[in-house]
Amino acid sequence: MSSMTGRCIKRFVALLVCWILILFTCVQVIGLDDIYRNVDVITKVGNPCSFPSTIPIIITTDNLHLSLNLRKSSAISSSLPVYIQQPNSTHITAMYSNTDGQVIATYQNREYNAAFVIECINLDEKHIQKWHGEFTLNNIKRYFLQPDNVYPSSGHILQYIGDHQRPYINTKELNNIPRERLKRAASKVTYYIEVLVVTDYLIFQRFFDQIETTTSTDEKREMTLDKIKTYYAHAINAVNLRYKNMASETMDFEIKLVGYFISDSVETSGWIVPTDSTQFPAQLMLQNFERWKSKKLLMDHDHAILFTGYDLTDTDSSTEGRAPVESMCTDKSFSVVEDRGISKTVAIATHEMGHSLGSLHDSDAGCNDTDRYIMAGSIQTESSANKLNPWYFSSCSVAAIEQYVDSVNSIKSVNCLTEILSSSSVVPDISDMSGQVYSLDDQCRQLHGAESFYCQNRGNLSGICRNLPCFDPKTFDCISQTAATGSSCASKMWCLNGECKYSNNAPNITDCFDQHRIVLSVSKAGEATRDLYTCQSAVSSLAGICYIPSVIRGCCASCNEVKSSVQGCEYGDSIKGCVEEGCNRVEPDGYIYNKGCCRTCKLTSEFKCIDQDENMCTSNIAINGYIFCYNTSFAHICCKSCESVRNTAKTGCEYGDRINGCLQFTNNGTRNCDPSCCKTCARPTNLAVSHNLPCRVLILQLFSILIILSIY
Repeated sequence: MSSMTGRCIKRFVALLVCWILILFTCVQVIGLDDIYRNVDVITKVGNPCSFPSTIPIIITTDNLHLSLNLRKSSAISSSLPVYIQQPNSTHITAMYSNTDGQVIATYQNREYNAAFVIECINLDEKHIQKWHGEFTLNNIKRYFLQPDNVYPSSGHILQYIGDHQRPYINTKELNNIPRERLKRAASKVTYYIEVLVVTDYLIFQRFFDQIETTTSTDEKREMTLDKIKTYYAHAINAVNLRYKNMASETMDFEIKLVGYFISDSVETSGWIVPTDSTQFPAQLMLQNFERWKSKKLLMDHDHAILFTGYDLTDTDSSTEGRAPVESMCTDKSFSVVEDRGISKTVAIATHEMGHSLGSLHDSDAGCNDTDRYIMAGSIQTESSANKLNPWYFSSCSVAAIEQYVDSVNSIKSVNCLTEILSSSSVVPDISDMSGQVYSLDDQCRQLHGAESFYCQNRGNLSGICRNLPCFDPKTFDCISQTAATGSSCASKMWCLNGECKYSNNAPNITDCFDQHRIVLSVSKAGEATRDLYTCQSAVSSLAGICYIPSVIRGCCASCNEVKSSVQGCEYGDSIKGCVEEGCNRVEPDGYIYNKGCCRTCKLTSEFKCIDQDENMCTSNIAINGYIFCYNTSFAHICCKSCESVRNTAKTGCEYGDRINGCLQFTNNGTRNCDPSCCKTCARPTNLAVSHNLPCRVLILQLFSILIILSIY
């Protein structure tokens, strides 16, 4: 018995020591401050500008000692060729020759969900490494590592940036998936999808037309090619981020851009039959693209994406993309994507590549389109439960992709997705996220043309990640889309996976600026018409429009320029044509002239309704009720008393019956009320109020000919 007791005590002590060690480790890891300076990154790499396939590093602070083994990543190749076919020729040539590679490299560690960019720089005639990147501790807390730009010699800064979370995925969906799809491997495998980007001449023409320059056509053409390269490098990088969100237990994906084919004329867009229409059948374009691709000697790739400027159509409706299902690692591994601006185009390209990897639409695979995951087959209503899902794959999609890749592994001697292809030209500099390269106005113009802009007055800047309102010149209204990843949504915050997130890398911005244009409804010749104005011209014409909430949101800077410190009269008169003769008057219907013409009436503080003769007001109301409030003079002298009972919902009957002695029924029980008995008869009227103020007529006339019946 004593020996058994001794063993129990030893086990208890051993367990206690283990728990103390675990607790100590957790304290060491979790106890970081929000911002920690003087962080050391220790490596055993002899040459800071050499980037081996693996690097062991140690990140240390006073209360953290983290060892990571990093593996070199090639999500975006350091050299990309651009191909172009010359008109009237079948010869395809590389547009850009090799240049010196960039002195940066990317590394990852799956265990800590870590992704780093290493930069080799020359500081004080000495080459050193600077680290930028994120990692997760305890599978929850997310930290960002970056160089200390304020004190470069002190090393790096480590900052807590929030908990790492994924949207909830209902595991009950798995009940409808065949069991063979649910098998799990012992460890994850990384698969590489090398993408060739192909663009048609409408894309080239769109970018060409956006360049405002007086340089030669050849120089403008070169600028166009550079812009196309950068734009689609950002697009493929964003597609890569979507696939990194995939919640698979067996595989990870790296979407890698390996080259371009840019068509700059109708003749070189061999998949198009030129017509006057801007529409083209999606299935026909897919078939034509397959034939064209089979005849061209293009560089090696796993998947080709044709980005088109045409409006794709289906049999009887509109569509935005098309791809053969289960086609990856076959001759049919390609897709057609309608370019709808950087954010929408990324979503379409991700969806179509999902088909190529074996995923059906969610509603066809046992899940629901209404959940709005990447593979939803139709547009669905956003809710609080599904608002972030468009940046993630459903469990059905993950299972289907896992099954298809497993089948490729078992059928083919070499899986194309495990081979890493080489490329040969300079990669565009996409160190910034697309939302930092393309302004909100740019993103709107990509979708709606050069006349479009961000409708700031339609909502708060913090909501743009899922609701970026853009002016549509065709409808003269603002239509919502999602903002590109990295778009600034507040100071030190930007859009990540549909949310406005804090980041120390995000820029400081002001949320008080003028939008490009604002739509105002103006009455001309007795008819209301909508027109575009700059904020400066609208506010200079009538500063009083700044009292309208949507105007102050859209024209914040211009409104602030004319703002005064007078409470209730910050922007001066709210209507034009104010005259001093109308000041200090209150209308029977409660309209206060001083409020609308506060600057003309020289208000120095907010107008307050008072009774100028309290005894007279009290005695008259006690005898006759509030009937006298219909009289202009009485309403002005007894403003406070009349205001206290005025019913704004009953125009013309604000104070009840206009005469005394009203009877509701005649002897025979039928209604036969005097129109002035509006309350007794429950018959609100719109009787004209008689008064002697010419300003009332003036105000009505001004409202019919000047700005602002409504703001759009």
